[in-house]
Amino acid sequence: YGIFLTGIYWFLFMLIPAMIPIFTNRKFWKYSTFIIGVIVTLINSAIGIGYMVDNQLKFGLLLLLYWGILGITASVNTFKWIKQ
Repeated sequence: YGIFLTGIYWFLFMLIPAMIPIFTNRKFWKYSTFIIGVIVTLINSAIGIGYMVDNQLKFGLLLLLYWGILGITASVNTFKWIKQ
């Protein structure tokens, strides 16, 4: 339950900087969204690795794949959006 709430909080936290560039279309907000996305992806990957080190290999791998792949995909798409 705690992991589920953490995911919801992270999603809501990332929703705010992701919505601002859509409405303002300024480069500063696009770069800040990219930087925050990369930081959150690194934190979520560290959490997954932490679970793997703590002998919860399956759960840690699941979190690493879920959060890591989605975070990297979102960061790459944000970077492509900045370059357009």
